[in-house]
Amino acid sequence: MNKIDRVPKGKKNVMGALHRMLKYAYRSGHINQIPIFPEFRGRNSIVIPEIVYIEPVESFKILENIAIRHRPIFTFGTLTGCRPSESRALRKRDIKPSQITFAVTFGRNEELKEVKGKKIMPFPMTESLKGLFETMPPNLTPWVFSNLETGKPYGRNFNRIYNRARKKAGITNKLHLKEFFRQSFAMNALNQGVPKEMVSRLLRHQDPRTIEHYAEYLTSPLKSALDKIQPASDLQSICKSEAVNQ
Repeated sequence: MNKIDRVPKGKKNVMGALHRMLKYAYRSGHINQIPIFPEFRGRNSIVIPEIVYIEPVESFKILENIAIRHRPIFTFGTLTGCRPSESRALRKRDIKPSQITFAVTFGRNEELKEVKGKKIMPFPMTESLKGLFETMPPNLTPWVFSNLETGKPYGRNFNRIYNRARKKAGITNKLHLKEFFRQSFAMNALNQGVPKEMVSRLLRHQDPRTIEHYAEYLTSPLKSALDKIQPASDLQSICKSEAVNQ
């Protein structure tokens, strides 16, 4: 494990693959026991990445700086919290009157493949999504979002379009497209009081515990609690009386 030249998360993936292979070998009788695997502690401890997101006002600024012909697919991402590759691979047959199904995505080599997770979980068709689809010009491709410049699904230029708009909007935070779509959707929903379980379903988490990491960065309940014990009116009156005394 120590000789694997990768960050701790990468080491864990490699060791996990090795553990699975040995487990299958044990089940089939090729080996008589599985060795004890080391734990990821100390310098190999895995630190979960920070949840980075922006609020709706900043999201609108970015969308306003995206060309109108490209704006629908980015608006769709902010309304659903889907992964960028899932929005690019969305097919017309995946849209039903009451729901959207994220069934396929694009892989690293732009190959079409099934989405992450064993169970496909539908996303509800909201009024905002209906309005978005009604305003989009029709296209003759199987894809919902077709790049009008190429007549094909959006490719790697997808990120360039977003980054240019982010810079024009004055968002200095180097927010990745996944963070703009998925993490901002989740955190803004949580801060608006949507229950964690419901947000987890909307994000189509296979493991419901995943949402707990998002909840660590939730600020609205903390703000409400502090406002109760630190009333703004009391503090203002104290500051005003102090100014008068001076």
